[in-house]
Amino acid sequence: MKLIKNHPWITSFIVISILCSIIICIVIGLALIYIVAWIKNMIAGISEPDISKLTDLWIKEVAVNHDSGAAAKLFCSDGTLITRSTSYKNTDIKSYFDYFVHLPGLQVISKQYNISKLAPNVFVNTAYIKWKWNGLYDPIHMRMIFVCNGRCIYKLNAQKMPRMNDQLFQISKMV
Repeated sequence: MKLIKNHPWITSFIVISILCSIIICIVIGLALIYIVAWIKNMIAGISEPDISKLTDLWIKEVAVNHDSGAAAKLFCSDGTLITRSTSYKNTDIKSYFDYFVHLPGLQVISKQYNISKLAPNVFVNTAYIKWKWNGLYDPIHMRMIFVCNGRCIYKLNAQKMPRMNDQLFQISKMV
């Protein structure tokens, strides 16, 4: 104690040493968390073909199996479905699909995927899908943006495409 009283810089040195040790531990902890997440993502091996399969499975559950529960289960636990006027979460997603999957004659006529990797475990699939069901005069062209986090759908934004100019349609690659 006598040494500390005679040399106040020792107290400052001890406090600074303790704070530096805490900061170093925090930095190492955060680095370990990042490394574990990176390894986990590498082991998961998510790729563009996996996202294509996930999108195909969603279409199958909706248009072939007409199973709203199975379609909703493809969403992450914190996933969201965004339509023209509303956002749906959790059980509301199933409720929305309860209506959609029961449209008589529901089918996908064509589809085109544009998949991009945003992060090791995050992909976006901007899908152009042409839907048809009984009672429609013409099929509906939809742009459906699937944001996938791992092997589940985190966000799905579905929007009807505007009517296209015939000249633009002739030169476009849209389905």
